[in-house]
Amino acid sequence: MKSLVALAVLTLAGAAHAQDSARPISFIAGIGITGGGSKLATVQYSDGRTQDVRAGSGVMFYLGGESRIGTLVSLQATVGYHVDSTNATNGDVRFGRYPIDLLAYVPVNEQLRFGAGAQFVNNPRLKGSGVASNVDLKFDSTVGFVLEGEYRFTPWLGVKLRGVNARYTVTQTNETASGNHFGLLCNLYF
Repeated sequence: MKSLVALAVLTLAGAAHAQDSARPISFIAGIGITGGGSKLATVQYSDGRTQDVRAGSGVMFYLGGESRIGTLVSLQATVGYHVDSTNATNGDVRFGRYPIDLLAYVPVNEQLRFGAGAQFVNNPRLKGSGVASNVDLKFDSTVGFVLEGEYRFTPWLGVKLRGVNARYTVTQTNETASGNHFGLLCNLYF
C-alpha cells in the first residue's frame, strides 16, 4: 500500500511540475454510496429480518488531489475507506477495504467530464464481532477498472456516477467474489 500511495503522490507531483502556476493542484474530499457485488454474508436478526454484506456495496470516504495536464486531461488520485456492514446490539459483520483510485479525465464541456482508470484495493477483510466473532475472511489486495462521469455544479462541487469492475480472492481458500459495483459519489474541491 505504501508504494501505491507513493505512486499517487509522485503522479500528482509530476503533473504539478509540468503545468504552469495558473493551474494548481485541487484537493478533494468525497463521500459516496455503492451497490453490487457478490454476497459475502447474510446476517439474521432476532425479529427474523436479514441483511446482506456485499463485496461491492457500502459507503465510501476518500481524500486526494487532482491536477490538469494541458487543456484536455486531468489526473486524479484518491485514497479512501469503503465499507459495507450490519450492526446489531450483540455484534456486527463488516467488509472493509482501502481503495486507491488513479483516474484520468477528459472534459465534454465546462461541467461534464468522463474518466477512467485503476482502483487498487488494499487489505479487504470480512470481519465479525460479538456473536459473529467467528467471521474472519481476509482477501488478497486487487486491482479493478473504474469508468465514471462527473457533473460539476460549481468549481468546488461535483457529483459522479461510476462503475467499477473488480474481483476479490479469499486468501485462505482462493475462492473468488465479484466486487463489481455502481456508485454515486459527491466531491468537494478546494
